[in-house]
Parts: sequence; C-alpha cells; structure tokens
Amino acid sequence: MFALLGDVEFDLITYFDGLETQFAADYAEQALIGRKPRLQFTGDKLDQVQIALVFHNQYCEPELEMIRLLDVLQSHAVLPLVFGNGDYKGRFVLTDLKTTGKQTDTYGTLLAVEANMTLKEFTGEAVLPLPPAVEGGTGSGTPPVQASSFTATAGNSPATRMTNSILNGRSVMRGVSSITSTIRVIRSLSLRDPLAALTRIMSLRKNVTDILPMLGTVKDQLLKNQSIASVASDIQKATNGMSITQSGMASVASGLSGANAGNLTSTVNALSKAADSIDGTGKNVLTSLSRMTARVVARML
Repeated sequence: MFALLGDVEFDLITYFDGLETQFAADYAEQALIGRKPRLQFTGDKLDQVQIALVFHNQYCEPELEMIRLLDVLQSHAVLPLVFGNGDYKGRFVLTDLKTTGKQTDTYGTLLAVEANMTLKEFTGEAVLPLPPAVEGGTGSGTPPVQASSFTATAGNSPATRMTNSILNGRSVMRGVSSITSTIRVIRSLSLRDPLAALTRIMSLRKNVTDILPMLGTVKDQLLKNQSIASVASDIQKATNGMSITQSGMASVASGLSGANAGNLTSTVNALSKAADSIDGTGKNVLTSLSRMTARVVARML
C-alpha cells in the first residue's frame, strides 16, 4: 500500500504487522481508605501509528528518502499522513525511526531499505489542516478539510479547485475499479455458469458507457490546475494515466457490445487482459492523486 508522510513517499510492507494503530484512554486511580481504589476517566491518549515500510529504487531514491525522514525526525515537524487511496488520517509527529539496509549495488549504494517508524498524533493548533487559501483577502475561508475525507466546496480559489478535482478523480477511479472487479467476477462465472456471466456482461455495458465521458471530464478538470507548479508533474502523470484508462475502457466497451454465447470465452479472456492493464494504470493514477492530496492538506500549493 502506498502512503505519504508530508512529501515523503513509501510503500507499506504487506505482511500482517506492516501497519499498527494504537488507541487508548487514560484513567486516574483514586485511592480509598479500606477499599479498592476507583478509576476516573481523565481523557483519551494520543493515537499512535507504527509503520513497517520499504523504500526501493524502482520508485524512489532510498537514501534520499531516508535522509528526508531523518530530517522530519530532527525538525520535529507536524505532517499530514495520507494513504494511497487519498484517505487523510490526520497530522502526526515522527517520534522513532529504525532503518535496515536490505540491498545494495556493487558500489554500496542502497537499493532497498526497510524501516520502522512510530508516529504520534498531534493535537495542537494544527491538528486539522487550515482552510484553503481564498482569493481577494476577504478573511472568510472555506470550511477546513476533515480528517476522514474531502468535502467539495464552492469557490474558485486554487485550493478549492484542486480539492474538487481530486475528489472527482478519486470517485471516477473507484468506478473504474468497480468495473474491473466485475470483470473478474464474470471470468469466474463463465467457467461454471455461462448464462449468469452473459447476464452480468449485459448489465455492465451501461456502467462502462457512463464512465467513459466522466474520465474525460475529470481529466479536463485536473488540467485546468496545471499552472500550480507544486502539483503540475502529478497532474500530468494522473491525466496521462486517465487517457490510457479511457482507451482501455473503450476496448472493454467494444468487447462487451459484441459478447454472445458463441464467443463468451474469447470475450472474457480479452476483458480480463484489459482489466489487468487498467488496474495497473489505475494504481499509478491514485498515487499521483495521493501526492496532490498531501499538497492540499499541508497547504503546499
């Protein structure tokens, strides 16, 4: 799973203890004469997140990323934690960092590094992102971004436009993922219940037809923000990925329209191949959207 801490990117290790979150409450013990003490709730403890992660030269420069994490630790910075699906978890400080080099080249340059870090929830004044900047200096900001998800807001400030574009991008990519998941269900059904597979194919046609123009609309929305230098590169990557996804979805639509009992096997095979390719591209699109999310919540536009 991909995630961002501020602008440091990493992949979470996929085994069971790769991500551990700890929640706790605090109780004071009140002593009583001749009786057992009573507990009094005094408040919730700070949330704590422990992450096992890996940096690999396939998608980053491990040594550079480790230096950036060390800088975060030493600077005592409060940073947003954003997962690859764009889910903003809140602001945290890095309290512990342990690293292990796993692979180097012949010159000793690190190619892969595993690290374990502990993040502690920050509940100071900056616990939530500040409202997006507004134009005109009127002093009336749009509502702050909540920790659970973005809320689309009215207005034409750069932060508001970016927020709405990211929201729409995540929404359309969820729709794409739903379609590719259905294609996998159809593949499974075709082996044991061809009639049910054909029925699913018929119902899927409308979903694919609906999402094709949506991909184009979201792509255009994102491109309108390309003048924002801090996200321009990720906008380009995301829109390129959406163009490829749009082309893949057009192929899926063509395959669905020609499906019948006589060509079911070949159609399902072609659809499955297209779905695998679309999913691979979709992961890259979501990665770019996540980086943009981090920029918005950290007011780094």
